[in-house]
Amino acid sequence: MELTPKEKSRLRDLDKKKRKNRLRGAEVNEYERLLAKRDAPNETSAPASQAPMTKPVVEQPKTPTFTITVDSEEKRDAIQAAIDDIDNYRKMETDRINAEIAEMKTQAEKDIQANAETQTATECQNLIDAANKEAESIKAVAKEESEKESAECREQIQKELEAAVADHKKYAEMLAQITAQKIDYRNEALNDVQSEIETITNERKELLAEANKYKVECDKLSRQISELEGDLESYVSAYGKNKDAHNKLTTLELEKDFMDSQYAALEQHYKEKSEEVVRLTNKLLEMGDDPEEIRARMEYLNAEVERLRTQLDKYPTNWEAIVQRSSELDVYSQKLEELNERNRELNNQIFDLQLQQTELEDYRLFVKTLELQRDELKAELDRIVAQYENRNGKVFAGLSEIDTEVFERHKSKSVNLKKLCENFRSYLNCRGSDKTSNKPSLYYDARTIRTFIAGFASSRTMIFEGLSGTGKTSLPLAFADYMGSVTDVVAVQSSWKDKNDLLGFYNDFRKQYTETDFLKYLYRAACDSSNIHIIVLDEMNLSRIEYYFADVLSKLELSEGKKMISLIPNALSIGGPGETWPSRINNGELEIPDNVWFIGTANKDDSTFTITDKVYDRSVVISFDSKGVYDKNLKYVGPDAIAFEDFKKALNATAWSEGGDEHEKFVKIMENLDELLAPFEITFGNRIYRQLERFVPAYIACGGDMAEAIDVMFSLKIIRKLEGLYDERTKSNLENLEAKLPKEMPLSKARVKNLRSRIA
Repeated sequence: MELTPKEKSRLRDLDKKKRKNRLRGAEVNEYERLLAKRDAPNETSAPASQAPMTKPVVEQPKTPTFTITVDSEEKRDAIQAAIDDIDNYRKMETDRINAEIAEMKTQAEKDIQANAETQTATECQNLIDAANKEAESIKAVAKEESEKESAECREQIQKELEAAVADHKKYAEMLAQITAQKIDYRNEALNDVQSEIETITNERKELLAEANKYKVECDKLSRQISELEGDLESYVSAYGKNKDAHNKLTTLELEKDFMDSQYAALEQHYKEKSEEVVRLTNKLLEMGDDPEEIRARMEYLNAEVERLRTQLDKYPTNWEAIVQRSSELDVYSQKLEELNERNRELNNQIFDLQLQQTELEDYRLFVKTLELQRDELKAELDRIVAQYENRNGKVFAGLSEIDTEVFERHKSKSVNLKKLCENFRSYLNCRGSDKTSNKPSLYYDARTIRTFIAGFASSRTMIFEGLSGTGKTSLPLAFADYMGSVTDVVAVQSSWKDKNDLLGFYNDFRKQYTETDFLKYLYRAACDSSNIHIIVLDEMNLSRIEYYFADVLSKLELSEGKKMISLIPNALSIGGPGETWPSRINNGELEIPDNVWFIGTANKDDSTFTITDKVYDRSVVISFDSKGVYDKNLKYVGPDAIAFEDFKKALNATAWSEGGDEHEKFVKIMENLDELLAPFEITFGNRIYRQLERFVPAYIACGGDMAEAIDVMFSLKIIRKLEGLYDERTKSNLENLEAKLPKEMPLSKARVKNLRSRIA
C-alpha cells in the first residue's frame, strides 16, 4: 500500500533510529505499523486492458569527486567545499529517489486517465466486472510482487549501505590526507612567515642604519644652517645700511637735479650779463662815457662772474660722490642676492631632509604593520586549525558538559509553608550575628516574605520593582542559601533585541551553538530536576522585555509537556540529534522544566523601559518601596534544605476545592471588587483571576489572611492600570473607589489616594 510523503519521512527517521538501536516502546509499534502498511498489497488494481505503467528514466547523479589542492591559499574553503560535496551527493541521491517515485505515480495517473477517456461506458462496465471476478487472483499476484519488490528494495538498501560504508572509509582516508596536507601547509606557512620576519628584520636594521646616517647629516646641516643664519643676520644688517645709503643717494639725486636747474639758471644769467657787457661796451663806445666809471663797472661784473663760476665748479665734485655711492650700493645688492640664493638652497636641503625623515617614518610604520599582519595571520591560522580539529566536536559544548555533572538530592520531608516563612525571615534577620554564618543580615517584613513564597504557587515569573539597594536581588539569592536550592543571576544588557541574546544561536560556520549563561542555567535546572532553581534577570527593563523574553513568556502559558523552546529549527538538516548532542535537546528543542522560576528586578528611571501589561499580567509583582528594619523579637534559625517535589507538594496542597466556604467567600469579594472597577471600564482578566485563585490560598497557608492577600495583588496588578488617567471624571471615580474599598485593604486604599492626589 502506498505511504503518504509524511509517513515515508517518518519511516526513514524510525529506520535510522532502529539502525542505531535507539527505538523506544511506542516508536517500535509505529515502525512495525508503517512497515506493514508499506508492504501490504493495494486493494484495487488497474483494468486488464490498461497500458502498463512505464518506469520513468531519471538521470542518475554522478558520484562527486573531491580534489583538495594542498598549495591552495584558501585551505579552509577547500576543506569546506569537500564537505559540501559530500552533503550535496547525499541530497542528490535523496532527490533522485523522490523524483523517481513521484514520476512513476504521475505516469500511472496519466495512463489510467487516458485509458478511461478512450473506453465506452459498456467497455468500462465489462472491465469493472472482469476486475471484480479476478480481484482475488490480482490481490495474490500484487502481494507476491510487493513482497518481491520489498525484498529487492531491502537488498538495494543493503547494497547502498555497504557502498555508503565504503564511501565513508574513502572520506575518512581523504580527511586523513587533508589533515596531513593541512599540517604541511601550516608548517610551510609558518616557515614563510618566519622567513618574511627575518627579511623585515634585516630591512629594519638597514633602515635604522640609514636613519642614523641621515640623522648625522641632519645635525651637520643644522650647524651649517645656524652659521648661515648668523651670516644672514649680518647681511640683513648690511642691507639695512645699504638701504640708508640708497635713500641718501635718492636725496643726492634730487639735490643734483636741483643744482642742475640752478646751474642752467646761472648759465642763462651769465649769458645775459655777457650780452649786457657787450651791449654796454658798444654803448660806451657809442656814447663815450667816463672810462673810470666803466672800468669800475666792468671789474664788478667780472668779479661777479668769477664768483658764480667758482660756485658752479663745486657741483661736479658732489656728483662724483653720488656716482661712487651708487657703485657701492650695486655691490651690496649683488651680495644680498647671493645670500638669498644660498638661503633658498639651504631651504631646499632642509625640505629634502624632512622628506627623507618622513619616508623613514613611513618605513617604520610599514614594518610595524607587517608585524601586526604577521601576528593576525598566525592567529587566524591557529583559529582555522582549531576549528578544523574541533569540527566533529559537540554541537552544544557547554550543555554536554552539564550532562556529566552529578547533582545533590535532598532528603524528602514534610513542608509547612507558615513555618517556612517564619523560619526563613528569622534566618535572614539574624544570620549576620550568628557565628556559623558568614552572610550579612537582610531585613524584610512578613508580608513581603509571604508574597514571595506564595508567588511560587501562582506564577512562574515574578517582578521585583522598587528603589535601588532595597534587597531585590538579595532575596532570591538568600532563598537559595536557606533552601539549599540554586539561584543564578543573568545581567540584562541594554543592547538585547531578540531571543538570540537570551538563548544564543547556532553558528553555521563553526557547526556549534553559541551558548549563553541563561541557556546553561536553564539546562542545568532540567538536569537537576530534584532541586529548586531560580534564574534572576537583573535589571530586566534595561531593554524592552518583549524583545528578548516574549518567547519564554508564551511557552510558560502552555500545558505540561508543551513548553518547548526552539533552539535550532532545522536540527535534522545539520545531522542531529545524535551522540554529539546533549541528552535533553530533542529535535533542536529544550523543554522548560517544572522546577525553574524566573525573577526579574526592575528599576524606574530614565535609563529603563516601561514594563507592559503583557509582562505584568503574567507575573507576581512585589514592590520594594523602602528598606526593611531589624526585628529584635526574631531568633536565628539555620538553613533547611528542601527538595523541589516536597516544596511543590506543599504549594499544591493549598489549592481550594470549588464550592468550599473559603472559595465562595473569595468569589463574592472578587465580584464586589469587579463592580467597583466598572466605572473605569477595566476588570479582572481570566489570567489574573486564575493567579489570584492560586495565590490567595497559598498566602493564607503562609500565615496571612484572605483580605491581605487580595489587597497585595489588587494594589499592584489592578490599580496600576489606572495610572496615566488624570481627568476630572477619573478623580471622582477614584474618590468613590477609595471610600468603598474595605478597611481590610489598606494598601489599595493608599495607592488610590496617591493616584487621586496627582490629579490637580
